[in-house]
Amino acid sequence: MRRARRFYFGFLAAAVSLFGLAAVITPWMEGAVGGLGLLRFIVLCLGIASGIATWYTAVMIASVHKVAWPLLTTLSLIVMAGLTFAVSRYLAPPVQL
Repeated sequence: MRRARRFYFGFLAAAVSLFGLAAVITPWMEGAVGGLGLLRFIVLCLGIASGIATWYTAVMIASVHKVAWPLLTTLSLIVMAGLTFAVSRYLAPPVQL
């Protein structure tokens, strides 16, 4: 259980960190097509892979050890991230074309 918990929290921390980094890079992307866009794409791909690994590890822990806290933790973080994104987009100033 210790090793599985370490993997779970490691993947979870990596996913949160990578998605946070992608959110920090995003405001400077006004018209950026070159290196910054590629960096954001790579960070998002790594974040998605880490998120999938987090979910897989949570399912493995839940099925082997008959506990639900990893699934609930991951699901609550997904819901909170979605709500945060929705509120930030709603409160953001309109884009000037």
